[in-house]
Amino acid sequence: MHDIVHDFAQSISEAHHLGYSTGSQFPPSTDKSKNLRTVIFFSHSDYNMSNLVQNFSHLRVLTLQLRMELPDTIGNLIHLRYLDLHGCEMPLSHNKWVLPETICNLCNLQFLKLKCDPMSQPRILPQGIGKLINLRLLIGYNLVIPRGIGRLTSLRTLKGVLISDEDSEGCKFEELKNLTRLRDLSLFFKEDILIGLAPNNKRIESKVSILNALEPPQDLEKLRICWYQGSTMSPIRLASLTNLKELYLAFATELTSLPPLGKIPCLESLTIEDARSLKKVGVEFLGIESENKKEDIKIFPNLKYLKFDGLYKWEEWIGGMREDEDCITIMPHLQKLIIRNCENLKSLPDFLRTTPLKELESTGTTFLTSQSSN
Repeated sequence: MHDIVHDFAQSISEAHHLGYSTGSQFPPSTDKSKNLRTVIFFSHSDYNMSNLVQNFSHLRVLTLQLRMELPDTIGNLIHLRYLDLHGCEMPLSHNKWVLPETICNLCNLQFLKLKCDPMSQPRILPQGIGKLINLRLLIGYNLVIPRGIGRLTSLRTLKGVLISDEDSEGCKFEELKNLTRLRDLSLFFKEDILIGLAPNNKRIESKVSILNALEPPQDLEKLRICWYQGSTMSPIRLASLTNLKELYLAFATELTSLPPLGKIPCLESLTIEDARSLKKVGVEFLGIESENKKEDIKIFPNLKYLKFDGLYKWEEWIGGMREDEDCITIMPHLQKLIIRNCENLKSLPDFLRTTPLKELESTGTTFLTSQSSN
């Protein structure tokens, strides 16, 4: 079990719980409600949410559902450890959802989950978010992070951060390097097409430069980058992420070349999806440098899982190997390779024959059929 979920389960193992569904009597009697530690709404309720503090002052866990409004008084539930607002309605300001500033009073909060809908409006986190110094998990989508994120030094999971150049008062992304305990990070670029705007080259260049200057925490284990709009991607110091095990790159629709991902020493899982402009994967992907070809080196030394999906213009996959280059070992631990919707890919590189590949899955290609080998 994931360590965060495990710690959370332990913290509520002796709690008193209440789950509400349509037709249930709610709220319970005063005697029962004052001892409750967990309240989960499984469906919409007409319950007046402003009475939360009055009825459930000692709550540790609260989950709200679709169309339920979040009251400003939420900040008075100072014992809360876990707050799930994935279906909760929030006030709109300039076409953005705004979380109440009173959430920052929840000094014991460890887990905050917001709606994970890619079509949703951006969510503006409170300016005082840095007060939640015990926060370990923050999950959402299109999250506009204000300054002060670097104070959340207990944070281990941060998903849904929106990279945008629209708000100069927003997060300084260099603050992320202060999150030394962070292990799981997801970044999203605002996709103009999704919100009905024409692409703006200056805005794209600004967001690309933000990513290229990003300094991720050195102990990061999982990194997801979605809706990147640049044609090239710098290594963004990926090779220095010595503990990175999982990398997910999706909807990089303008990307024409890949960074040298083969240099990431601990990478075990790599997924590249919807890189629709990519035509060639070559030695730049492996990270082989000419001056190092006489040394014994390993490329993707720990990679076990590799997936390409939706590379519709992809034609060539070049391994960059010659028979006399026996000093280079590529993907010595590869177990599974998935290639989907890459109809123009002509062939696979020869180095795959030397890998311990156990499963090869291919759909939507012209020369491969789904197969599995032991």
